Amino acid sequence: MGAGKRSGASILRVAAGATVVLALAPGSLRAQSTWTGTTATYGDPTNWTAGAPTAAGQSAVFDSTGTATTITVTGSIAPDSWIFTSHSQAYTLTGGTVNFSLAGPNGGVIVNPGAQPMSEMIALQATRLDLAKV
Repeated sequence: MGAGKRSGASILRVAAGATVVLALAPGSLRAQSTWTGTTATYGDPTNWTAGAPTAAGQSAVFDSTGTATTITVTGSIAPDSWIFTSHSQAYTLTGGTVNFSLAGPNGGVIVNPGAQPMSEMIALQATRLDLAKV
């Protein structure tokens, strides 16, 4: 083989390796922040493990942490998703507008298997959700 040429097998190995890496990485590309709130303010970065997830590329995780279970959204936010874990406590979300920036299985409201039914876990009071992405 001349310089600059690769065999089909080498190209296939590189492509397969890249595919495996990409298949494992998508979830890690989004910034996730877990609610640890001691106050009711969604936008307060101190209520989250990695700042308030208010924009595209950010996901909010609701688990069994945080003493504040009534959360007030102020203004308009656009996180990729709200993820409720199988250990999530019940939350009441109130206030502003939520327009999820990511559609499909990785966007909107995600309730993990084993979690209590969404109707028992999330109460929305005067919070506007983009239901097309939920």
